[in-house]
Amino acid sequence: NDLLEKTWKSASSCYAKGKFNEAVALVDEFLSAHSDHPQARRLKEELGNRFAQAEGFYREISTISEGSLPESIELLEEAISIYPDHPSGPLAQAKLAVRVRQYRVAMKEGLNALKKEHWETALARYQKAFRLHPETPYLSRILENLTQIKNYRNEMDAAVQQGNFDTALSLARLVDVCVEEMTARIPAFRE
Repeated sequence: NDLLEKTWKSASSCYAKGKFNEAVALVDEFLSAHSDHPQARRLKEELGNRFAQAEGFYREISTISEGSLPESIELLEEAISIYPDHPSGPLAQAKLAVRVRQYRVAMKEGLNALKKEHWETALARYQKAFRLHPETPYLSRILENLTQIKNYRNEMDAAVQQGNFDTALSLARLVDVCVEEMTARIPAFRE
């Protein structure tokens, strides 16, 4: 009986420390001998509810392959607070870390392409960053500028091929205006 009492105290202690998987195992062990213990049954139910609730958050996180990084991070933090050692946690954290790295790389490569005036490469990299984190300040406007530059350059090439150099020159000036707008928005672009 002392061993069972120790098991119950250990289960309660594990729960208080957020070691829920360990608490579940200890509660199950305790309930195998005292199936009618009301506190143990409530704790078992609480742990089951928390597990299921966290599982729902992890399922939601797993469906977000792109989109709002802040939303995914909030969902992950909530899932961890509900059931800290949930078995789905490490995989969700790893996937989110990959998405954050992809975003950072896309932003860095986009800036490097801008500095080299590789407009279409910058557009592609920033589009990827936007898919991963559409709430990034100023990014939608930069995408608009880069899309305008791409369109103006296509029109410029067509004007040159048709021998319409005045139109090509006007379009080149519009490209310069778009570049100036971007440099004003991105301090790192001027470094």
